[in-house]
Amino acid sequence: MNEKMQQQFMDFGALGYSDIKIQCILGLLPEEFELIWLEGSTYYKKGKSNFEFQLDRKLMQLAMNGDMKAMDKLERKKR
Repeated sequence: MNEKMQQQFMDFGALGYSDIKIQCILGLLPEEFELIWLEGSTYYKKGKSNFEFQLDRKLMQLAMNGDMKAMDKLERKKR
């Protein structure tokens, strides 16, 4: 898997795209997608986790600056 495809799978994960949507975007047959997904799922999970982390980090920064809505969202996420 080349770097471009790795980045695509990370972006798909960040956006929460379904496997069917990814398959359509990449223009792959189900059998082709299954082969690529074996490696792509790692990048998908990484993209999803990194995106969630960046959102939480931004919320934390906003909360530290006194943003009450951000504080509430962080508290709800902890529960």
